[in-house]
Amino acid sequence: MKRTHQPKKRQRVKVHGFRARMSTTGGVKVIKARRLKGPADFERTLRSGRRAASPYLALFVSDNEVGRPRVGLAVSRKLGNAVVRNRIKRRLRELVRPLLTRAEGGRDVVIVARARAVNAEFGRLRQEIEMLWAKGWGA
Repeated sequence: MKRTHQPKKRQRVKVHGFRARMSTTGGVKVIKARRLKGPADFERTLRSGRRAASPYLALFVSDNEVGRPRVGLAVSRKLGNAVVRNRIKRRLRELVRPLLTRAEGGRDVVIVARARAVNAEFGRLRQEIEMLWAKGWGA
């Protein structure tokens, strides 16, 4: 006789593995309200506003009407496969998080990763992004 209903097995809570390693410190994420969404917002920020660049990253800043800072990340397919692109985005998200909490005013920021960012050390990316953030923010 075939059973139609299979009871769900209880799932153990994982304390190790990929998700645990990749979780953010203290569980704080770049919240959705602070993310730049939609191609129109990206286009407006890339076309108008201040620019700052380095061999690793390019940063574009423009004012917004929302009243709070928002950030968007752009990583081209030219830089590598999905694994490489996602690694770059994770690193940049982690570096931007503390900068967003200190930032005031309504500005949109787009960070474009360049080819040298693929093999860059985390400390080097931190230096670059802090230098560009200060330049672009007008500090």
